[in-house]
Amino acid sequence: MQEAQEKAIDNNTKTGSDTGERCDFSFVIWRGEGYGFRLDQFAATFGTTILHSFKPRWLGIKTPLPIRYLLQGIETYGRWRKMRPKAIVVQTPPFLLTLTAWIYCKFNRAFFITDNHSSTFAPGKWQKFNSVDKILFRSSLINIGHNHKNIEQLEKWGANRPMLVRSPATRREEILDESVKLPDEIQGKLEVDRLKVLYVNRFSPVNCYMEIFEAARLMPEAQFIVTGNPEVVNLDLDAVPENVVLTGYIPREEFIVLMDQIDVVLSLTKLKDALAYTYRDCIALRKPFVGTNNEVAVANFGEYGVFSNIVPEEIAAKTKEVFERKDEFIPKMAGYIEEDKKRWVRDMDEIKRIVDEAYEADTRGELK
Repeated sequence: MQEAQEKAIDNNTKTGSDTGERCDFSFVIWRGEGYGFRLDQFAATFGTTILHSFKPRWLGIKTPLPIRYLLQGIETYGRWRKMRPKAIVVQTPPFLLTLTAWIYCKFNRAFFITDNHSSTFAPGKWQKFNSVDKILFRSSLINIGHNHKNIEQLEKWGANRPMLVRSPATRREEILDESVKLPDEIQGKLEVDRLKVLYVNRFSPVNCYMEIFEAARLMPEAQFIVTGNPEVVNLDLDAVPENVVLTGYIPREEFIVLMDQIDVVLSLTKLKDALAYTYRDCIALRKPFVGTNNEVAVANFGEYGVFSNIVPEEIAAKTKEVFERKDEFIPKMAGYIEEDKKRWVRDMDEIKRIVDEAYEADTRGELK
């Protein structure tokens, strides 16, 4: 299977989508294009593509949340009826996508698998729906966790077949398109004789952009580049230090080009027990990084960078430290990529084996 997986990842071929022929897998996320890079890797491995459903506006007006989820549910169910997948892989939250998959599988011979983002388990808006998650996860064929803390929580809930599947490593050539150019106003800010520090940010509640601004004030010798749309939080631009550049939202392909020109990357989040995909991007591009000082991040990437608490003084100190120690960390990164790609193939083989055996048992009437 490894050769087929490598070919699918390279070509990202589209198979089994709306053809009327039964496909093996459908991978679904209720977010717009540009989101779901992890699920994209799942889909590419199995030779198909991710199904996005996102209806933020309807008839030119902002869609109320209940209506948006209803429209997305109807669209997703209709697509599944055409694709007729044997297994559906949904990324949670929201729990309503999992519920839609459960309903489809009840009335069609199929299984659903949950791929659970750490926000499913963390304090916040989705925690209030965990009682529903617990019920749905007992009906899922596999419940995937991104890290060992997710698995511990799934096991406590009595979820069916918890399975640890870390996001896959990628190679530089797989994520960097050198033909892509940054907008002139961003590129110009990178052509300075300063230490260039990137903070990967969306101005969401789990981001620590205010602490980053304070760290920047402590490092006037550095140029800080902060991604994300500041209008989301009505940011007071007077609060932004002189040595901070706000890029606004940029597409992923431009984001990777930006990261490739950076000296140090800050992959910091307030989200408990979470791993940003940025760690893998840093390793692919051989970039020194400062990660969040939590158990999950250190357990997964402790050999390849340094880790900081969300404290401006510590962030500044760790940024300087990792740049000074870059020759210690960068040589280790190639070995991580090759070993992790082998691990990913093993994980995908195991998922396919479980689905094939479950489908065969169902065909013989052995499932209860």
